[in-house]
Amino acid sequence: MAFLKFNSGQCIAAVTASLFMMVCGSCFVWYQQTSPKLLVPDPIVLMTQIKMTWTLSVLEFGVLLSPFLAGMITDCWGRKTALSFAIPALVGGWMITMFRKNNLNAFYSLRILLGYALNFIYTVSPIYLCEIATPNHRGKLCGLMHIMWNFGYLSECLVKPLLKAGDNMHLNLILTILLFFVYLRQPESPYYLLMIRKCDQQAFDAMKKLRTTQSDETTMDELDAIKDGLESDDITQASWWSLIATPVDRKILLITQVLTTVRYASGTILISYLGEKLVTNILNISNPIDNHYFLIFNGFIILVTMTSVLTVDFIGRVPLLIISQIGVTASHLVSSVIFWLHDHTNTGTDVADIYPAMSLMIYLSFFSLGLGPLTHIIQTELFPSHNRGYGSVITMVNMTLTCFVSNSLFVALNSLFGLYANFIFFTFVSLIGLIFTCLYLPETKCKTFSQIRASFTLPKLSSDDNKC
Repeated sequence: MAFLKFNSGQCIAAVTASLFMMVCGSCFVWYQQTSPKLLVPDPIVLMTQIKMTWTLSVLEFGVLLSPFLAGMITDCWGRKTALSFAIPALVGGWMITMFRKNNLNAFYSLRILLGYALNFIYTVSPIYLCEIATPNHRGKLCGLMHIMWNFGYLSECLVKPLLKAGDNMHLNLILTILLFFVYLRQPESPYYLLMIRKCDQQAFDAMKKLRTTQSDETTMDELDAIKDGLESDDITQASWWSLIATPVDRKILLITQVLTTVRYASGTILISYLGEKLVTNILNISNPIDNHYFLIFNGFIILVTMTSVLTVDFIGRVPLLIISQIGVTASHLVSSVIFWLHDHTNTGTDVADIYPAMSLMIYLSFFSLGLGPLTHIIQTELFPSHNRGYGSVITMVNMTLTCFVSNSLFVALNSLFGLYANFIFFTFVSLIGLIFTCLYLPETKCKTFSQIRASFTLPKLSSDDNKC
């Protein structure tokens, strides 16, 4: 089909929307860099260890505030409008911290607003990116948000030695405002314009901006295909109930939520923290963010994520996800053995540190290859257009609850049995995810949304339908 050719307009819109993740990543790391200065003898804010813990925890309050609001705005006012709602939170967080930088409440406000903006972006960005992309480039464009998050982390590490904390804050504020004005020039999702507003001309104008090299006739053909798909989705029945209205809807909800649970219950947050601590001990680094070893490591993670994003539309979602989960499961199993030996033998400290660190670094590499970037892509592809807002809200709530339960379970297992028990649990979760992926996850590579929906009800599509 002619409209599957690459167009620069969709790439520019996708990069602009994905830069929101870079801004959030930069803000997240800025706080990590600043927080050690809150506990020194002459701090910029008088803070105890308990207050420091609270500044870390209040992020979840912002996370819980945003999903339902994001889902409602996404369906009522549009994908583009909803994504822009993250900008006031980011700008407000920087402004409050800038003018009240010696006030503890300013740091609380920054973390709450960051959590709000981050979850807003995680809810809306995959929907927008998925709907503006052609099927044969959808994986690449949706994966940009994960690359940009890592770029935000890496860029902040590079800029930090060159600027003071206050100057760094000003730079981030200026970049956030500039990004907002650049983003305003990008088009709305044609799916939203056809589905909610029934604006054929506006949808045509938006599609022309996204498909700059297409003829008018080809653009109309693509819009007609979208309208046919929306009619088959029965968008008039969009509601919370529509997530479980049919056997296909229930299967989609089950697949997306199992993948989300596996992604966050496999220990990604804990292992990122633990791996950093282990490498810090091995290399005798006082501040890991200032050290070039961690710049190299973060650069490596970006390369692995880029490899996944650039090949996902060629290799496919399911093969990459299976490879990723095999590596994740194996690394967890090795880590559980290593930590059990650490607890029950007299192995030297250097050896006891280096092997777990290697195993955890391997885990992060395999996680970045598939389980990390692909989960959000698959979720957005599987939900039909009228359910994407509702589905994203459920996924974000699931993510928050899974992280909370996993972190609580870590403390309990570590106290009762030791650190190795957590990795046995992670191995079990990852193995369940691997089996579930092999049995139930359909391939969505290069398929239109109508073809993805049909794959749940019709016999497997021919191999030609999966060719880009």
